[in-house]
Amino acid sequence: MDDKVRITFDQEYKLRVLDPSKFEKAEKLEKECSSFVEKISSFNEKVTSLVEVLDCHANRIDAQKLRVGYCFCYFIIRPFIMVCVCNVRRLVFA
Repeated sequence: MDDKVRITFDQEYKLRVLDPSKFEKAEKLEKECSSFVEKISSFNEKVTSLVEVLDCHANRIDAQKLRVGYCFCYFIIRPFIMVCVCNVRRLVFA
């Protein structure tokens, strides 16, 4: 890096400490970063909305399960072991 600081004038006669090419690259990087932040913010809003919708559906499903009073059983790989899941939300091994 240079130890000397160069002060230059740009096309609008403003004082600049950076070289014009470095200044242009810095401006381009700033625009790209702001575009990236906007895209990430938009993505975050969409994900938040999706999570809210899925949470709402999960709550509706749970409410329906409790209303119906579900109870179902299924077999595990080993024979003679059956797991029953009922609306009390406990696993009972028979």
